[in-house]
Amino acid sequence: MRIDVYCDASYYPKGDIATIGVVVYMDGSLQLRSGKEIPASSNIRLCELRALNKAIGYIDTKQRTGYIPFSQTIRFHCDDLTLVEGIQKAKATLAMQNRPEKLPDYLAENELLYGLTMQLMRLEKNNFVTLFWISRDGNNSAHELSNEILQEKKRQRRDHQEREAAQIVLAEKKLVNTKQPNRRRTRRRPKGSAL
Repeated sequence: MRIDVYCDASYYPKGDIATIGVVVYMDGSLQLRSGKEIPASSNIRLCELRALNKAIGYIDTKQRTGYIPFSQTIRFHCDDLTLVEGIQKAKATLAMQNRPEKLPDYLAENELLYGLTMQLMRLEKNNFVTLFWISRDGNNSAHELSNEILQEKKRQRRDHQEREAAQIVLAEKKLVNTKQPNRRRTRRRPKGSAL
């Protein structure tokens, strides 16, 4: 069985919104199309790392529960070249180290990259695992999914802000109305009328 896993992230810095999308195919058949909002970060690369983390976690969980058998060809596809190169460097560094506690500073600082690399290495013990860089066009299914969720979250946030603004305006109107003294309405007498 060949498993192809596509992952991507979308980030909207103005609204501080980030989303991820993961799409999994088994022998060409769609098995999973999952996406969600994640805590926004100031760095799109961290969002991409979280997308890959979700993808690896899905495969790992399904193998542990017996849904996906071991000894499979698993191909992870990511459109962030820096991320792919970072994991390859981390794997090379970890392969040379007997003790993972003595990691170089650049790995120790990025715990998520280190954790993902360790997860991939665990998967490699029972499977043939590869991590590929592909162009945005090749990663269209995951990219479109993360963008769909991002657009929906932007719309929800905009609607929420509009409702809040309307509630503030309404509250201000009520406040203004309560501050005005109650005036008795009296009819004015027309000029020149006698009492």
